[in-house]
Amino acid sequence: QIVELASVDEIFDAPLHPYTQALIASAPQLQPGVERQIPMLQGDLPNPAAPPSGCRFHTRCPHVRDECRQLEPINQILPGGRQVACHRWQEINRDRSVIEIAPPSPAFLRRRALFDQAARQKQ
Repeated sequence: QIVELASVDEIFDAPLHPYTQALIASAPQLQPGVERQIPMLQGDLPNPAAPPSGCRFHTRCPHVRDECRQLEPINQILPGGRQVACHRWQEINRDRSVIEIAPPSPAFLRRRALFDQAARQKQ
């Protein structure tokens, strides 16, 4: 499902949808010698065969409210043709900051380590 439609520059410079913001924040930076921790979204991955009610991304969104769980957001067309489908995009972007993603939980890190170990064994 497309939740944000904009020019390449708009998407990369000022994403409006929280999930777009999270995707952009998780992209590796190509700066040799500069280390950074790549943020990871928390929450349950939605089942694409049986998506949750409301916003499809509410199970992983740090800005979720009851409205997000109950009502599917409509695609809003902004001046210039940009589009975003989020109940709270204006509130979230009021100060033009990108969302902060909590560090992964210890349980997630353990599961990730097991996954990485299994993937290495298959090589």
